[in-house]
Amino acid sequence: MVSGQVLELVTHDPVHLPSKPQVEGSERQQGDDATDPLGGHTPEVAAALAEATAAIQSSASLREAAAKLLAAADDMLKTVMNAVNSGITKKIAETNDLKVYELRKREILTSPLT
Repeated sequence: MVSGQVLELVTHDPVHLPSKPQVEGSERQQGDDATDPLGGHTPEVAAALAEATAAIQSSASLREAAAKLLAAADDMLKTVMNAVNSGITKKIAETNDLKVYELRKREILTSPLT
């Protein structure tokens, strides 16, 4: 029975359990870890952390540049839309003026002379 084998490894007597886990090198002072929250690490880890920090900074500057480019593109789009709208409005006004002119011309030609 597998579960019986597992239970045999666990102690059931709470008196024999240590109150705090004993870690090797626990005689260090608490202030030692306060200077470096990551604790000791290898040069490879330090290089990876430096690379990650550089990537975060690069990403932030890229996001800032992208935001500026998007704002510039939005301004350019608004400028182009206003120019197109202005041009269309002008053409519509010219077309209406020509229609009015043609209508008046026909009225003059078709009206009886008095």
